[in-house]
Amino acid sequence: YCKGGGNMATEIAELDFSLDDFHNQKVLRGADAYARLIQRLLFMRKGTYPTIPDMGIDISSYRFADLDVLTAGDLKNTIQQQCDTYIEHVPIQDISISTVKIASGYVLFIDISVAGDLKKISIAMLQDGGEIINTRLKVEKPKLINVPRGM
Repeated sequence: YCKGGGNMATEIAELDFSLDDFHNQKVLRGADAYARLIQRLLFMRKGTYPTIPDMGIDISSYRFADLDVLTAGDLKNTIQQQCDTYIEHVPIQDISISTVKIASGYVLFIDISVAGDLKKISIAMLQDGGEIINTRLKVEKPKLINVPRGM
């Protein structure tokens, strides 16, 4: 859910399936919530929700080995369009996509730069043959910098 709107600051939260240290359902906030929502859009197939038939990117339908500049540009536009349409107030500034061949297949890297207090959402997926066999999601938050007094 989102709180706020218009010119007000927006706080986003997303329920997680795990429990926190007090055995309550965990709630993701800020960059962690955006990362989870974007990850869900990436893996969702169009038509999963009949009432929203165009929702979903279906990243597993892409062959990472064949990801040329044109296809990567199309994927980037699809991610941007899906996020703008289905994630309220998503503060995406830039999306970069790259692939690397390794011994066990291809790794797709999706880095999403976001505005505000958030920094970067990085998603890495390992594809062997036509199947995604591993995914890693990382959220980088801004680092605090010590500023000497008197400046």
